[in-house]
Amino acid sequence: MARKSRKNSVLEQGQLVAATQTVDRYKTAVYVRLSVENSGKDDDGAAIETQKEVCLEYIKECPYLELCEVYEDNGHTGTDFSRPGFNRLMDDVRVGRIECIVVRDLSRFGRNYIETGTFLERIFPKLGIRFISVKEQYDSFATDGSCDSLAIPLQNLINDYYSKDISRKVSAALKVRMENGTYTWHNPPFGYKWGEDTSRIVPYEPYAEYVREIFRRFLAGTPKNQIRKWLAENDVPTGCELNGRRKGTKWTCTVIRD
Repeated sequence: MARKSRKNSVLEQGQLVAATQTVDRYKTAVYVRLSVENSGKDDDGAAIETQKEVCLEYIKECPYLELCEVYEDNGHTGTDFSRPGFNRLMDDVRVGRIECIVVRDLSRFGRNYIETGTFLERIFPKLGIRFISVKEQYDSFATDGSCDSLAIPLQNLINDYYSKDISRKVSAALKVRMENGTYTWHNPPFGYKWGEDTSRIVPYEPYAEYVREIFRRFLAGTPKNQIRKWLAENDVPTGCELNGRRKGTKWTCTVIRD
């Protein structure tokens, strides 16, 4: 049998080494978010656990993605990027711990059109971060300027509009409830308490007298800062202190205006 040349032997060894080399794996983070604290119910696929399942299943099917951690913001709006889970994710991105981010859909990442676009089009490319949205089938490393990639800014714009539309509807509903005398928050404001049927608030003496005095002074033209000083000098507790939420809080002009 003819002997193989040394050249062919070296070539075959090189091919064998190339075949056994593993593909590059990206250190991957899953990011999930829900605006309202998740109660475990089915929120049309947006529930925290559902988001996790979708993202983890996607990563499982991609040998080039290596899951490092799941970052979560449960009860944080998408219009503001100052969220604890997201901030922690970005800290890990900056130190090189994370190379790829996977989300269920773009609205889970953010609903602010300008800031979302800034992250996808400027910050992540500059940091070399791969961004994947499962629902939109978007992978930043596969973007080529085609119609599919151009649809992402449009989707971000839709998410932004949706958030603002919901905000307007909620504000309108709250306004109607307040005009009807139906209180809408968990804790009554300073100088009030829940009525017997817990559907309305009623004046709570003796603190209601301070509320009347605040109105009297304001209508008489007294600056809010002077009203604030008067409350502080008389050691009047704030609403947060009366509700047991925060001790040592102080009166502010904003609280008096509200």
